[in-house]
Amino acid sequence: MVKFIRLLSWDELAELRETSREMNSEGIMLKKKDSVYKVGRKRGDWWKWKIDPLVIDCVLVYAQKGSGRRSNLYKAYTFAVKDGDELVTFTKAYSGLTDKEFAQVDSFIKRNSIEKFGPVRTVKPELVFEIAF
Repeated sequence: MVKFIRLLSWDELAELRETSREMNSEGIMLKKKDSVYKVGRKRGDWWKWKIDPLVIDCVLVYAQKGSGRRSNLYKAYTFAVKDGDELVTFTKAYSGLTDKEFAQVDSFIKRNSIEKFGPVRTVKPELVFEIAF
């Protein structure tokens, strides 16, 4: 939905931006009124002013090796959260760490694998991550 917003100050716009979640949006898109949409990550005419992401603490429970230049490292992770006494898986992640962090997590996985199911390793649920979404 395209909506033009006329505001008198950045403070007014900041207040409006804080209601983004209520509108099922991740922020406000600011653009020159006469600008055209360009493919890719062009800068200048359009600017997405995002709200801060939500975060959750979760634990690594499964890992699988990556592909390409990182095919020797476990870098595909499945995470779980506690529901009473049970761990419930809820998401996977494949990026977001530096090469050094991937190597550290890979080392943890190799030392703490419990089971092997084809390419997937079950990992002791001890390594906690904060995931932003």
